[in-house]
Amino acid sequence: MIRPQAVALHFRRPEGSPRNVWPAKVRDLDLLGDRARVRLAGDTAITAEVTRAAVNELVLAPGAPVWVSVKAADIALFRA
Repeated sequence: MIRPQAVALHFRRPEGSPRNVWPAKVRDLDLLGDRARVRLAGDTAITAEVTRAAVNELVLAPGAPVWVSVKAADIALFRA
């Protein structure tokens, strides 16, 4: 399980400590005050929560390409 707040979005493939990085496309987004929930499609579908400023800076809209990153420490595994 990955919290949407732990998901970062980027213009280009990010460098640095996150090892969980992959390309995706914006499926859709919901503006919620000063934040947005961004649903992403790709090999690994995921939801990110970002600021409205990030939506504007990254020009997020359905179909927009982005890079997704998640630090391993933000991934929680549960057994059923």
